[in-house]
Amino acid sequence: GIDAVLDAVGREAADLVGAAEVGFWIADEATRTLTLRQVGPRPVHAYPATVMSYGESVAGWVAEHREAAWIADAPKDARVARRDWWEARGYKSLIALPMVHGDTLIAVLTLVGKAPFPVRHREMLELFAAQAAVAITNARLYADSNARREAAEALAEVGRLLLQTLDPTIVARRITEHVCRLLDARSAAVYRPDADSGMLVADTVFETDRPFVWQRRLDRGTGVAGRALATRTACATPDVIADPRLAYTPETRAELAERTHRAMLAVPLIVTGRALGALIVGDATGRRFTPEEIARAEAFADQAALALENARLYADAEGRRREAEVLAEVARTVGATLELDVVLVRIAEAARELCGADVARIALWDPGTDTMHVRHGVGTQADYQSVRIERGVGLGGLAWGSGRAVRTDDRRTDPRFGDAHAELVVSEGTVAALAVPIRSGERVEGVIFVDNRSPRPFTDRDERVLSGLADHAAVALRNARLFQALRDSEEFLARAQAVAQIGSWISSPGTTGSLSWSREVFRIFGVREDQFAGTVQDFFARVHPDDVEMVRRAAEEATAEGRPYAVDHRIVRPDGTIRWVHERADVLLDEQGRPTRIIGIVQDITDRRAAEEALRHSEAQLRQSQKMEAVGRLAGGVAHDFNNLLTVITGRTQLLLAQIGADPARRRELELIEQTAERAASLTKQLLAFSRKQVLQPTRLDLNTVVAELASLLRRLIGEDVELTLRATPDLPPIHADRAQIEQVVVNLVVNARDAMPRGGRLTISTGTLNATGFGGDPVPRGEWVTLAVSDTGHGIARESQPLVFEPFFTTKGPGKGTGLGLSIVYGIVEQSGGRIALDSEPGRGTTFTVYLPIAVERTTDAVARSAPTPTRGHETVLLVEDEPEVRRLTREILETQGYAVLEAADGATALRTARDHRGSIDLLLTDVVMPGLRGHEVAQALAAAGRRPRVLYISGYPDLGGADSAIGEQWLLPKPFSPAELARKVRAVLDEPSLPR
Repeated sequence: GIDAVLDAVGREAADLVGAAEVGFWIADEATRTLTLRQVGPRPVHAYPATVMSYGESVAGWVAEHREAAWIADAPKDARVARRDWWEARGYKSLIALPMVHGDTLIAVLTLVGKAPFPVRHREMLELFAAQAAVAITNARLYADSNARREAAEALAEVGRLLLQTLDPTIVARRITEHVCRLLDARSAAVYRPDADSGMLVADTVFETDRPFVWQRRLDRGTGVAGRALATRTACATPDVIADPRLAYTPETRAELAERTHRAMLAVPLIVTGRALGALIVGDATGRRFTPEEIARAEAFADQAALALENARLYADAEGRRREAEVLAEVARTVGATLELDVVLVRIAEAARELCGADVARIALWDPGTDTMHVRHGVGTQADYQSVRIERGVGLGGLAWGSGRAVRTDDRRTDPRFGDAHAELVVSEGTVAALAVPIRSGERVEGVIFVDNRSPRPFTDRDERVLSGLADHAAVALRNARLFQALRDSEEFLARAQAVAQIGSWISSPGTTGSLSWSREVFRIFGVREDQFAGTVQDFFARVHPDDVEMVRRAAEEATAEGRPYAVDHRIVRPDGTIRWVHERADVLLDEQGRPTRIIGIVQDITDRRAAEEALRHSEAQLRQSQKMEAVGRLAGGVAHDFNNLLTVITGRTQLLLAQIGADPARRRELELIEQTAERAASLTKQLLAFSRKQVLQPTRLDLNTVVAELASLLRRLIGEDVELTLRATPDLPPIHADRAQIEQVVVNLVVNARDAMPRGGRLTISTGTLNATGFGGDPVPRGEWVTLAVSDTGHGIARESQPLVFEPFFTTKGPGKGTGLGLSIVYGIVEQSGGRIALDSEPGRGTTFTVYLPIAVERTTDAVARSAPTPTRGHETVLLVEDEPEVRRLTREILETQGYAVLEAADGATALRTARDHRGSIDLLLTDVVMPGLRGHEVAQALAAAGRRPRVLYISGYPDLGGADSAIGEQWLLPKPFSPAELARKVRAVLDEPSLPR
């Protein structure tokens, strides 16, 4: 660099003449000044001046005259200034040599010493100075070149960064950021003229960590930005308000005066002669931007303007591309579906998007009323259901009547529309609006509207776009009419179809050679294009290993015979996922019948296969449910009749037992009758259990405890040759179920397992939990479940028998060894408890039944049954309504024995007459639920309407009549058969209940 050259020149000159100090006064020909440069081996120190003008002192004289000065006694020379400096150091001798290159003064070399300098070196020293001038000039040229190169590299880097994106916002941000760095400025902004107001608007601002406040809006022609745009040249100033060239409004000038950063440089952003705006950099007041910095900013602005224009052009192109893309999507929708509403909704969405509108609507002509009504709207706020558009009235009516587009910048004040739909306009907030007719030949079939809730008007482009969409709508309407008859005749066919994602491929014939895929095939296979080798072998490498031979054989046979083929098989994606695909292909033949190409399609059918499998499972469940429902209805009817009979048998037997005292013979016969009736009642309960109509009494249960307390009973049931193992999962969540029914499930499963091991074996009962996700691999719906598994090592169940094991009366045991109800009862109890049961069996290996029961939610429940003390006698009046004479007579006797006054009736109508004729109070209505004529709850309602509101206790032989969803709601219910004691306790409980009956 220059410093190195000066340092070398100074050292050589000082050594040549023995100077004590060396100085270089660098010349500035433009300002005719000299500046002292502190370099060299013995630089001049503490000289009073560092800048002097031409003609000032000896160095100035040499610069003025371009002549050397050899002075032996400097303090006495008239040209020497600042003699005190010379005298203080004892210096006398001075040599001052001009360093000239061509006609340009480069510098003045000064050598100072105490002793006289030898004259013999004068010629050599002047020649040395001339050569040094050449060296300094070359160094300066090199430094300037290097600086320009660095600036060019910086500009190139900025250009590269600007080309990395075409987003207008990001481009403008990078421009302001990099110009700050390029000029070491505090802040930068891009100002652009606003097309509507003409003002200059700060489009983008970048600030360093040194805050800088910009005026967001400037009047056109004001400030550095306005001047730069007006003159189309750079404008730089150290203080914008002190610069007489710059105009500001008084408000802006007052605001600027309060700031300490008013130095600015503005350069216009010009592309092909068109000014896009101005780029401004700002810094602290007083900074003077050098010509080099201004040139650098101008060069940068040229690149920035191109980048901004490219970004704008790209945004415009993207807008046109999106317009074409949306119109193409609409066209595809029109061609792909005959559902008019689907097409119209897509057209309305496209109209709103492409026109930048707030609201889009489509109205269609109704031939019946010769009006139009709005069929679809996007972004609407108002209710258009009752709106009818008349021909020639309002915006849409004018478009309809004229057959041309109608546009308004302010729908509220446009006199063409009067007050038509004024309330709707206010409700929607419409300002600018555009309506385009949908024409089919000479007839207008509808109108497309777009509205803005702001003053932004619609343009010719918007009208053109909307007209194109109206053409698509016309095609859709025409298609709808053409296919309406066909759709009416085929409406029984299913319309909904899964959207098939289908890819295409083409390959060489045979199982080797080239293969090309469409993009959709790559998506189906989960492969990037650069991961596919483009060969048939690569395809087979992605087929599931178990299916490769099948697919290969299908292709080879089709190629050999020149015919189409189809095959379903599995593929393995790179991430290990297995998918099912359907492939269909055809073989192309040449004129000699030889195969040339195979073209085909591939479709992902994984979801379809899963849906088909789920459908088969659902159908099997439905058939099973229907079977159980049929058996349940039969069981309910049988239970009703049985329960009436058993009520009489049990009740009469217990009354006789209470009367005969201690006669052993008679008691034995009666007890036998009672036991037989109880067995009959138990059989009825079993029928109800597998039909899921049993009345359950659920409580919170610990399944581990239930199984553990049954262990001793189970060991007696299975015998000594079967090993019983209990595997309880600790901290098992509770379940909400009927304990007796769960015990029945365990016993039935254990007995079934015992019978499967006639020669002994191992039986395991285990508990656990399952957190089901609800996906295909789970046997139960999503949620948390408690599991009970009963496993044996018996002979197992044949595969063809497994779907039948839960059927009522189905058994694989020999005659007299099973009723076929055990597993049906288990199935009914589990289903009624909200659970599921699954079977896993393999002949010769054993069987496992797994019961899934839902975890109990937090609830208040009567975990401990109420005690059943001997009921107290009563004195109240009971209205008894029962259509079965023997049940009614038995019930009356039991109640009267307990001290109650009983009014009886064989049906509802008789009960109401009896109540009307009875002048005393009626404390309890004891009524059957299902009777000829009025039912039990209707009798209760009629009594309430007549002013009598007795407590109500229902009795019924139908066990599924209670509950919140039944006719009697949550009222008290006593199921048949019941004993005298049960009846007495229930009646007393209802009468003594302090709260409302339930």
